[in-house]
Amino acid sequence: MKLDAVGFPLHEGVIVPLGFAPPNTSIDQVVTITGHTDSLPFNRSSGYSNWELSADRANATRRVLVGTGVNPSRLERISGLADTEPLTPEAPDAPQNRRIDILLAYPDPALKLPAPSGP
Repeated sequence: MKLDAVGFPLHEGVIVPLGFAPPNTSIDQVVTITGHTDSLPFNRSSGYSNWELSADRANATRRVLVGTGVNPSRLERISGLADTEPLTPEAPDAPQNRRIDILLAYPDPALKLPAPSGP
């Protein structure tokens, strides 16, 4: 299996961890996972495109996280964006654009309600 510069198999929606630390399962933030591709067209006769590839990358990441102990109820959104948000806009076909974003949503402390005052 030939890997690209950032560790993905070339044009496959498969996660091959090159280095992996188990997730911290004691945190309770919600998680969103987004898959991305480069701008190189990925078309098969079956219609599988960069949209499916990016979504498959995100879903494969979800399976890895859940399989290593992340509670599935913490997963808020799994999505694929194809090549619509390149990491390197000046080089949309660069391998660095083949990536997965994992976002932990921390609550804004300014939005917390004040503690009730005494009687």
